[in-house]
Amino acid sequence: MRSLDMKYSVLMPVYRKENPFYFYRAALSMMKQSVSPDEFVLVCDGPLTEELDAVIRKLEETWSEQVKIVRLPENRGIGPALAAGVESCRNNLIARMDSDDIACPERCEKQLVQFRGKRTIREIDNKLKESGIQAKHEIYSGEKETCVWASENWDFLLSM
Repeated sequence: MRSLDMKYSVLMPVYRKENPFYFYRAALSMMKQSVSPDEFVLVCDGPLTEELDAVIRKLEETWSEQVKIVRLPENRGIGPALAAGVESCRNNLIARMDSDDIACPERCEKQLVQFRGKRTIREIDNKLKESGIQAKHEIYSGEKETCVWASENWDFLLSM
């Protein structure tokens, strides 16, 4: 594992209709990044199936220090699930991941390089624009400002 001296969280929502095999593969692809996440926040959007809960137990057993589970009592949809997840992340940099995708092993390392040395959302936005990546949207929630940058292949959030 490489180190960029940058801590980041992975944020992944999951709900009862997900395929447990795809879900496990998606989580595994993020936990085995070339630069390991400091935290993996998994938001359970409502009650899950026993098969999905078994996958979560396996993730907790394997990565007990990094995995943090947020359980919503009912399915509220991806927007509220992500909002709950952002509030639960301890790091400002958050890699958002779908529960049925597989990430390339260097995905987060390549993204983190874009954030190195930048301290404000504006600085990061300017750096990413140089690479042709536009901010997808900015969200202001209470005292936290969150910006999402997206390209064809990735989403990254910064919450300050």
